[in-house]
Amino acid sequence: DDPIAQYLPDPLVAGLHVYKGRSFSREITVRQLLNHTSGIVDDWACPGFLDLVAGNPERRWTPEETIEYVKKNCPPRFRPGDGWHYSDTGYNLLGLVLERVSGKPLHELYREMLLDPLGMDHTYRPAYEPPRPSIPGRPPAERYLGDIECGLWTSVMTADWGGGGLVSTTEDLNTFLRSFLRGNVFAGRRTKDKMLKWVKSGPHNNYGLGVSRVLFGKFDDRSMRGLGDVWGHTGSSHNFMYYWPEEDLTIIGTLNQMAIETDLYETVALIMKTIRAAGQAGKGVGAESKGKKR
Repeated sequence: DDPIAQYLPDPLVAGLHVYKGRSFSREITVRQLLNHTSGIVDDWACPGFLDLVAGNPERRWTPEETIEYVKKNCPPRFRPGDGWHYSDTGYNLLGLVLERVSGKPLHELYREMLLDPLGMDHTYRPAYEPPRPSIPGRPPAERYLGDIECGLWTSVMTADWGGGGLVSTTEDLNTFLRSFLRGNVFAGRRTKDKMLKWVKSGPHNNYGLGVSRVLFGKFDDRSMRGLGDVWGHTGSSHNFMYYWPEEDLTIIGTLNQMAIETDLYETVALIMKTIRAAGQAGKGVGAESKGKKR
């Protein structure tokens, strides 16, 4: 609940959040950035930003540049705490807070505090580190925006600095999610519990601290309503990492396409329904076999 102005330089904070003539720039907290209730606009949703990034794929953005772009071009959506709006700009601000507190670059913090301790050997930041492929010599899967392959553009990887910009594998993501569940990511359980304290973020979504929750019982599609909920996160190329508490399963994958027409939640729900149907069929076969043996 500390204000981020406590950690960031005054020029960066100045003009960060001016809503209806009043500045809230020095009141925004770490928690509000983590659960996206600050009101600061997502840079990728800011008019013209994506065109700038796509127009020069080799450009290296700094997080300060993305923040300044939003300050100049996109007024806040609401007063801090009065709504919900997903914002990678907020994650860039949080990354800068981490760097200021630790005195280390963000990618080194990821490696030192998360990736190496958990054994996530094939997760890396391509704009800042050498590749760590799971199969030697094999590049990452392509990522497309329509027919344009834009997977490892320097502009995308650096502009998406604190909000992503990582290459990983399904195995590494499963390692991360299972480690989080077992309490091996943070020293104290209270941190995990706080991350899973939800605020309403949509008609069938909640959001914690960097964690998204999907409530399938809230969907209009009745076939989804009995699935319960999942929590985790999705990425821009429609990759997903979810935990399904009801079945104690992790569901992880990617579609590699940023312009898909199908709702990603429908895809995840289809996977869940298929898993549940297979499980029920397996239980039926087991019961039948036991009956025959008796």
